[in-house]
Amino acid sequence: MNKLPKEIIYKIISFTYSPQPKYLTEDVISFYLSKQICNFLYHDYWIIQMGNETLEDKYWLLNNLFNYTNNIPYIFMRIPLLNTQNKVINYMKCFNKTDINTQINILFGLMTPIERNIFLNTR
Repeated sequence: MNKLPKEIIYKIISFTYSPQPKYLTEDVISFYLSKQICNFLYHDYWIIQMGNETLEDKYWLLNNLFNYTNNIPYIFMRIPLLNTQNKVINYMKCFNKTDINTQINILFGLMTPIERNIFLNTR
């Protein structure tokens, strides 16, 4: 941080004093808690109880997230730059090549707090 110009430091600090809207902070909390709960439940079942190899829990979580989000129309169009079906298709080609944790984070991030709660309650 000492290497940054003072103007940038002041700009960053100004954001720390800006209160965020309640819905946004609730969404961040929901994202974090939902992800923590799913990571714990899937790890406990697939790794601890079933004795599977590492990452098996992540693969099952991602699979279930895909199955669930397939029922949410146009979920990837919630990303502002993906406003056409063609852009979504191109994005999915890149999405499928990313790390499994990144894919899980993106899917959790695209869901609303209510959708995350429904996902948790159906598992």
